[in-house]
Amino acid sequence: MDWVAELAVSQPNFFVEICNDRRPSAAVEHPVKSYPTPQNVAHTMRIKGFLLNIPSLWVDGMALFPFILSKRKVPSRYFLNHERIHLRQQLELGLVIFYVWYFIEYLIRFVQYRNHYLAYLHISFEKEAYAHERDLRYLRKRRFCAWWKYL
Repeated sequence: MDWVAELAVSQPNFFVEICNDRRPSAAVEHPVKSYPTPQNVAHTMRIKGFLLNIPSLWVDGMALFPFILSKRKVPSRYFLNHERIHLRQQLELGLVIFYVWYFIEYLIRFVQYRNHYLAYLHISFEKEAYAHERDLRYLRKRRFCAWWKYL
């Protein structure tokens, strides 16, 4: 996670944008003088991601930090919000831990529901993303590791 914090501080326009909205925020009004932690970096960033169109993709879309892969040329804003929620989750946990957790939870849900689609829908990361994909301001108010309450 250290490289993410360094990149966010040194090049905020690369794939993340430090929030500059009008709401009072500790990260905006009182800059952190010490090295930023993953919690305050992830909380104060708006993740855009790089949109890649892949027509042959076997699913509608997926997030592979820092990319959003989409089957459609012009995805909906709700689709993009859903995938940006996943980017934030990946930033919080780190890619390896995120995908290991995702796969293990999928296997547990598959044994539980004996159905691929139901197993997918009941993964905690997906539950959070589907619950908030239509709230386009969700990422600005989202708490750190908010997916935890969907376990």
